[in-house]
Amino acid sequence: AAVIDPALVVIGGGIGTNTDLLQPPLEQALSRTIPTAPTIVAGELGEAAVLTGAIETALDTARDLVFERRGQVG
Repeated sequence: AAVIDPALVVIGGGIGTNTDLLQPPLEQALSRTIPTAPTIVAGELGEAAVLTGAIETALDTARDLVFERRGQVG
């Protein structure tokens, strides 16, 4: 799922390690298409972002299954 905050663009995953190269062309493209240019930053998780997201999704699913089953009678 994507979260949109027009004031901030976070570049995550492995590509986020190249923010210094990507920032100038992204800022130029965004300035041509939107009235207010957002701040562009690298994500803090770096290359671990995808794995961290996958683990969090798996844990959420496991929690849902455990608590749904506890609530079931029979």
